Formats: sequence, structure tokens, C-alpha cells
Amino acid sequence: MPETKAQKRTAPALIRDRLDENVTAMYAARRDPVSGQLVEEHPILVVLADLSEEETVQLSGELTTDVTDALDGHYVHVSVHPTDAEERLTLPPEEVLPV
Repeated sequence: MPETKAQKRTAPALIRDRLDENVTAMYAARRDPVSGQLVEEHPILVVLADLSEEETVQLSGELTTDVTDALDGHYVHVSVHPTDAEERLTLPPEEVLPV
């Protein structure tokens, strides 16, 4: 029987699997969504989710680690925020890419 190549997982797919229906939006951003500071290295994967502030703070670190591990060490900075915090975030439309 021929070997089949394993399906390649993406960071957004891994996050959606973990957070399921709680994800309301996901963006790739070149600026930190809170400080607005330009990020020199990899873009930040900003996730808006129907979760509390406390849950999102914990999930940001967990998802960064889990996604990086699942992608064989390819670093992905994940920043999770409650959906109702979107207006407070620095996400200029011309600088973000919906995922």
C-alpha cells in the first residue's frame, strides 16, 4: 500500500481546533495589537475569541507554545484577546491580513 503524505497543519487550523466556536476573528499583524509597536521578526497571529480576559491571557502563552511545537519548532507568536476588546487593539486595517 502506498504511503500517504500527512496533512500539513497550519497555525490557524490548530487554533481553531483548540478554541472551536469561540474564535470570532483571526489576523496576521506586523504590530503588537496592544502597544502598536512594529514587530521586526515574525508577524503576530492575533486571535479574537468569545472568552474572558483571564482566559485569553493564559491561552496566548499556551497556544504560542503548542502551535510552535506542532509546527516542528517554527515559532508562531499567538496573541489572544476577548472579542469585546477589538476596539482597544491597534489593528490598522491596512496593516493586518485576515486569516
